[in-house]
Amino acid sequence: MNVYSSGLRALDDKEGMASSYKALGVLRRDMGTLNEALDYHNKALEIDTSLNDRVGMGKEYTNFGNVLSQMSNYKEALEYHNKALKIQTELDVRAYMGRDYSNFGLVLSAMGNNKEALAYHNKALKIHEEMNDNVWVARDLYKRNSVYVNMKKSQDAVDYLHRALGKLEDFKEETNYHHPLLDNVYNQISHLKGD
Repeated sequence: MNVYSSGLRALDDKEGMASSYKALGVLRRDMGTLNEALDYHNKALEIDTSLNDRVGMGKEYTNFGNVLSQMSNYKEALEYHNKALKIQTELDVRAYMGRDYSNFGLVLSAMGNNKEALAYHNKALKIHEEMNDNVWVARDLYKRNSVYVNMKKSQDAVDYLHRALGKLEDFKEETNYHHPLLDNVYNQISHLKGD
């Protein structure tokens, strides 16, 4: 944490400062200090806005949505994800569009809107399949499993987990990297089959 803060003081360029604030915001979110995360993301957004960095602004709206969702402020989270998706769609940044659709799915699932959540997860999955991004396809498939669990459809959840597992195994063979999501998939399959 001190390394990021020291780096901020040393930076002269605004893009670097915005990037550091984003990283600090994500770090604070992961640490569970959500109000501080919002403060850092707000600082990054102010800089991105002053630079008219639309991609950066979209990323920050996504970050706001993720933090607000973690705070169970789902309505506001959806508003920020919508702002992010609007920018990513205008700029045709497909990777971030897919991630934003995925985030919509997560928030809607948390709100109990399972059918709508699946529709957004389908949009995300379609984009990531078109991009041949095995890791994001696996993430999309993994996220669908939680929706099916909410719907009490364990077999459907297991089916999607096995599809995610296949994508992650392909990724592991291609890159010789054991993605951390792989362990989550194995654990979730084991848990569901134990039920």
